[in-house]
Amino acid sequence: WAGHGSTRTKPARTIFISNCPKTFRDELERRICREEGFLGVRGVRSMLFVDFDTVKDATNAMVKYQNMEAGERQFLIVDYDKDPAEKRAQAVERKRAVEERQRHNVLFCAQCGAECLRLYLASGGKWDELPKRRTDGSTVVKASEQLESAALIDGDLKAIRREKGIERQYRQQCPTCKVDVAYTPTPPGSAVELM
Repeated sequence: WAGHGSTRTKPARTIFISNCPKTFRDELERRICREEGFLGVRGVRSMLFVDFDTVKDATNAMVKYQNMEAGERQFLIVDYDKDPAEKRAQAVERKRAVEERQRHNVLFCAQCGAECLRLYLASGGKWDELPKRRTDGSTVVKASEQLESAALIDGDLKAIRREKGIERQYRQQCPTCKVDVAYTPTPPGSAVELM
């Protein structure tokens, strides 16, 4: 393509952008992510690969960004990517998986490594940012809003003497090694609001 209006490269859902200086890269990524059919962008050295939903979406973006000024006497060169579709799909899937992991916090048992809790923390929230109890430093999870799934089994009832009286903790255990992982203030079988 190289700005001449024709290309020998087979049309694809991914476009390849070169001649993009580092100083313009962030601005270009911000612009291109708003394009119709945009799926993802990945950078490799001084190049960008941009994935789209359809060949038509990729072609429209290619035409739009071809020869765009990217700095003093520097212009973008845009063409279809030559890599096979399987490679592009793997890169997009990896990016989606990373984004999914960022939205969902998975907690594993420290003893055996089994998955115990899967939390949904909105707006990129992190486990360390959740509120802590003053009495014992435990992290508080609002089950109705943040608990996506729990692979736990009921454990023992533990009564703890506090300044204001007796606190009842209904323990929840790892199903694999039976180590206490969490506790609730309500007995098993009742609605859990906090964990």
